[in-house]
Amino acid sequence: QGKDTLWTRNVWPLTLINAVFSPDDQFIYATFVESYKVIKYDLQGNVIDTIDTIGGIRQFSEDGQYFWNYNGDKYDANTFKKLFSFGGGKNNIQWENWNWEINDKYDIGLATSGDYHYIEEQSRRYYDSCIIIFKPSDMSILKWEAYPGKAFTMITSTINPNGQEVAFLLKSTAINSKGDFYTDTSKLEIWDIQTLQKVREIPITIPNNFDNIKLKYSPDGSVLGYQHDGKLTLYSTTDYSVVWESDFVGIDNFGWSNDSKYFYIGTSLGHNYGLKKYLFPEITFKYLYLGVGETKFINFNKNNSDILCSVSTAYLWLLDNAITSVSDPFFTEKYKIFPNPATDYIIFNSPFLMGQVGVSVEIFDVYGYRVKAEEIYPTDQSHRINISTLSTGIYFLKIGNEKPIKFVKM
Repeated sequence: QGKDTLWTRNVWPLTLINAVFSPDDQFIYATFVESYKVIKYDLQGNVIDTIDTIGGIRQFSEDGQYFWNYNGDKYDANTFKKLFSFGGGKNNIQWENWNWEINDKYDIGLATSGDYHYIEEQSRRYYDSCIIIFKPSDMSILKWEAYPGKAFTMITSTINPNGQEVAFLLKSTAINSKGDFYTDTSKLEIWDIQTLQKVREIPITIPNNFDNIKLKYSPDGSVLGYQHDGKLTLYSTTDYSVVWESDFVGIDNFGWSNDSKYFYIGTSLGHNYGLKKYLFPEITFKYLYLGVGETKFINFNKNNSDILCSVSTAYLWLLDNAITSVSDPFFTEKYKIFPNPATDYIIFNSPFLMGQVGVSVEIFDVYGYRVKAEEIYPTDQSHRINISTLSTGIYFLKIGNEKPIKFVKM
């Protein structure tokens, strides 16, 4: 792993869904799908405790006194004692199918889901029980209803940090002449969260895939991000005009540092594999954390010095957020690799190494683990490395202190 990575932990066979810093930033709590088990780590990555009685930790309150779990319960963060259950514990909801968000500052919570009851009528599906507004302070339900007319189901949602608006991504389903259901309409709408009345609709095309759609506001509320089909669009919340769109695909996740100074995009396709860091709001590229692809979450400690994220659901990563660079390490031209892709060997052409003694050559996999290392004593302008024992996949070659370059093992 590189200097930008403080540590990684392989958590397989458990399935990682989230990890958050403790309120004092001294510990890390990772939650897993399996019975919402929680593993507590110190900042060096050592396991301190395993807790399987609290239903996971979704997020801590701003004052650090409470947390909410994945079963709709609120807990005391000091004693781990349950304080409130969702709706007084009278509602049987399969929460794993619901999108949750809590705005602790304004005591407003939102849950939306495709975990609905529907009826088929006149070649259309009608939905119910898709929107829940609740109070995080005591988990009491304020409103529980469907989209007006029950014509749409909620795909995902997010609360504006101002506590006044919520963004919804919706779809409606119809039936064609062959009897197959299909998505005939998709909408991105902004609602007043108190009245649940639509105040704006943002024109979008119907996504090709609804599996990994995300909506997020920046912490300062200035921008709404819409992730779909591996792409990302950012809208200004002043008039919801487009302020930036990705010119690449393969985006898994995105987010902002708590102070809104930096913007992050997790990607897992081609040369963009990693967690890309940008200045915000300029969206100026600053750094690429190699191998951090398919990330399920991007979370920060209070002073934004460290980043918690994942690689798929099997690896927990702690990254150093202080590192910045003005160039993308994938686009370095100081040395070249050929053939690329390769099967048995690669050759790198590096005349700048001539005459140097004991130059380190390292190969890393996409998870940041070093899989091969050797020292070379260059007497020619090129050097050959045997890669026949490596598994098929994407790797990164690092020579001395130079930036890594990607190659593919076939």
